[in-house]
Amino acid sequence: MKKTLRNTLTLGFLLIVSTSFGQDLGYDIHNTSLNKYIQIEENLKSKKIPTTSNHVSFSGDAQPIKFQRTEKKIADLITYYYFKEKDSTMSSVLYEWDVSNFENKVNNQKPKKYQKAFISKYKELKENIATKFGEPKIKRNYSNISKLDSINTFV
Repeated sequence: MKKTLRNTLTLGFLLIVSTSFGQDLGYDIHNTSLNKYIQIEENLKSKKIPTTSNHVSFSGDAQPIKFQRTEKKIADLITYYYFKEKDSTMSSVLYEWDVSNFENKVNNQKPKKYQKAFISKYKELKENIATKFGEPKIKRNYSNISKLDSINTFV
């Protein structure tokens, strides 16, 4: 159950492609330059970290630029900035709060306090996005995959 919750939260965080300025979220990446994002990271005292894998892009994206932001109650945030190689136009921003980025343990169990902090962060992000864009429209509920029709669900 804990692993499923962690995977669900990790997936949720990975699917959120937005920009975070401390507590404020800015969603209009196409009107913000790469240099502005780098300046924001420097102002937040983020640490630039090397990209350890080779990003292959068929849409003209360069290698992403990565930063690590220190968090207090949850795993540090890794921010990936994807941009076009020819003119540094922003393509996307990816946030990843995943303890496996820093601790390579099998079955890495965290205390309830840590899990609650993660859930709180998720709810904060969800509320912020819902405030900005409105409540999501749900076509299907995947909250309990074991009860779903495995043949027709993910078609």
